[in-house]
Amino acid sequence: MNNASMTFEVDESLKNDFAAAAEAQGRAGAEILRELMRDFTRRQRQTSAAEYDAWFRREVQKGLEEARAGDVIPNEDVEAEAVAWEAEIDRQIAERGAVYNPDFDRDPQWYKDNHLNPRLCPK
Repeated sequence: MNNASMTFEVDESLKNDFAAAAEAQGRAGAEILRELMRDFTRRQRQTSAAEYDAWFRREVQKGLEEARAGDVIPNEDVEAEAVAWEAEIDRQIAERGAVYNPDFDRDPQWYKDNHLNPRLCPK
């Protein structure tokens, strides 16, 4: 594990109270702060996962209800939209003098970090 340092400001009375409480437990303040950070990030991940799960379940239920009510997009419309989307990508390729990037699936983050369309790359 690589260690990193953090520096931050707190109210002096809070610092003193924290140091006294840590000493009373026979623990280093840094140990307690690491524990607090681990607990906080674990709870945040759990909350985020639970919130996402609840949202996902609501969206699936909504989709099922729409499908049962006949509120669906016909396959022909979906295919026509895909053809139009592909034509737009081809237009962008021709306009930018770019080619399709087969390496996109290998490193999409680089393209995102550099604010580029990840499906296109310079010739």
